[in-house]
Amino acid sequence: MQYEAIWSLDNKRENSFEKSFSNFNCTAIDLAKLGRLYLNKGVWDNEQILSESYIYDATRRDTTNGSSWNFQYNFKLGPKQYESYYTRGLYGQLLYIYPKMNVIIVRIGEVDLKYNPQFINNVVIQIIDQI
Repeated sequence: MQYEAIWSLDNKRENSFEKSFSNFNCTAIDLAKLGRLYLNKGVWDNEQILSESYIYDATRRDTTNGSSWNFQYNFKLGPKQYESYYTRGLYGQLLYIYPKMNVIIVRIGEVDLKYNPQFINNVVIQIIDQI
């Protein structure tokens, strides 16, 4: 990462710990770099820093053991015909990765996308359809 990021803590006491499931705060450029790491199957500057099998597991459709078909490792899986995946943040942050076209879309926002659940279909899919 290029800039310092923070992870929100569960409380303000001395024994607090990071909320590993959420509240990671970073810049748009660093979010895009995370997307590039996933797009390149864990490789950064010709070095494998995340295993390719981890990237595969995090971005594939899997319903074993009661798993949701469209959600793995905090990534939601986009429409099947695109074989894309994305992750959303609390206030509308979005990292959308479309490997087939080598595209990364980053959105930094102030409004939670849960109030617009069709944002992916209404905006992102329209963008990638134009590529």
